[in-house]
Amino acid sequence: MRKWLTWLIAVPAFLCLADAVLWLWATHALAAGLDRWGAQLRAQGWTVQDGGRTAGGWPLAASLAVTDAKIEGGEQAVPGGMSWRATRVVLTVSLASPGTLSVSPEEQQFVRVSHTPPIIFHADRMEALLPLLGGAAQQAALSAQGITGGISGSHHPQDVRIDSLRVHIATHPGKAGGLAAELTLRAEQIGLPDIGRWPLGAVVAAAGASVEIYSPKLPDHAPAPVEAAAWHAGGGSVVLRDTLLKWGPLTLTGQAELGLDDRLQPAGKGMADVSGAAAALDALVGGGVLQPGMAATGKAVLGAMAQLPGGDSVRLPFKLRDNTLSVGPIPLARLNDIVW
Repeated sequence: MRKWLTWLIAVPAFLCLADAVLWLWATHALAAGLDRWGAQLRAQGWTVQDGGRTAGGWPLAASLAVTDAKIEGGEQAVPGGMSWRATRVVLTVSLASPGTLSVSPEEQQFVRVSHTPPIIFHADRMEALLPLLGGAAQQAALSAQGITGGISGSHHPQDVRIDSLRVHIATHPGKAGGLAAELTLRAEQIGLPDIGRWPLGAVVAAAGASVEIYSPKLPDHAPAPVEAAAWHAGGGSVVLRDTLLKWGPLTLTGQAELGLDDRLQPAGKGMADVSGAAAALDALVGGGVLQPGMAATGKAVLGAMAQLPGGDSVRLPFKLRDNTLSVGPIPLARLNDIVW
């Protein structure tokens, strides 16, 4: 009996001790990894700062709560640079699944791109899942609920609200050393800024798309014209699938495939299925966005397209060739050349 009692005490004690040692190692590895990542960014000219770190998460996870996190730089890529700040960010690795890092920004975040005013936003819940283990194929995901954001100093601290946002990114090696990537984005119940008038309504019910990108291997440190030529010669492409927009009476779905032509200008083709377009055009006229004559022309163009079963739905084939965007046989817009 005494032997069994000893085992009943010793085994849980040993497991708790092993878990504590694993937690200490994991929190140290998490802090060291964060330091290495910051050093890499600093070597590239970025500024990386934080106001302090607190370890936690025991017994099931190792976590690091970082306060006043700040990343700033990127002037070589974007004039004026970029910056991101967060009041608090929690990094977590589950001890049962150490191959995935969870990044959860909390409280307020600030984003600035170039010389534009910073955007202040907050999410009821936001989590990014990032791979920690190396491999040929990688996946990352972001999910968020209750995002509210506004431009600093605009007197409208809740310019935009997004009830739900989901982003998924997957990459894997392509042929001949290239890279293939897929980005899927879905947003629901997008509340538009409370300034101005929105003829189609102040809430976009849903928006999203899946984007597949194939990029061949490009020459290192080459100027933009050389990279563009190599991208075209290697069959670089961008494919849009499952495109969706539901806004007021308008519902749009579609797909497209884009690339570069022999002049290194964008070219491609696609198909869009549109329903509620007539009601949307009427709403735009009522809101003063379109003139009645332009709306009538738009309805005539829609009437000439292939009708789909089920009311006022229409299928619109479009193409971009020789810098001209056309819907069916009708040219709609002329685009300027991209000067590489």
